Amino acid sequence: MDRFASEHDAHAAEQHIARLRHWRHRPERDLSLSFINEYVQKQIAKPAAQLGDLGSLWVELVPVHLLPRTQLAKFTRGVLHVTVPDAATNYELDRLLRSGLELTLKQKCKTTLRKIRVSVGAVDA
Repeated sequence: MDRFASEHDAHAAEQHIARLRHWRHRPERDLSLSFINEYVQKQIAKPAAQLGDLGSLWVELVPVHLLPRTQLAKFTRGVLHVTVPDAATNYELDRLLRSGLELTLKQKCKTTLRKIRVSVGAVDA
């Protein structure tokens, strides 16, 4: 009986150690770059798709003489931010937007466009 008891104790001890290893074992660190896929989708692909539609509409609807003097800066929460190089262009674009361009963009755009904000700043060539 002594032998059976010691074998039983050894088996119980092994099971106890296995359970402890399971609970105390730290999982290996994820050293892969799998997080990049989510980041690229959220920060680059989705905004590019949204701005892509707006960009093509902008090129189609804005007069040719104004187009090189405007830059679509960003699109957040339904607000399109447009940068222009000077106050004269700002005034001209503002008049154009108020005379119906903004409404036309809102109607034709696939994403929700609430308003367009125009500001004076540096425009990349």
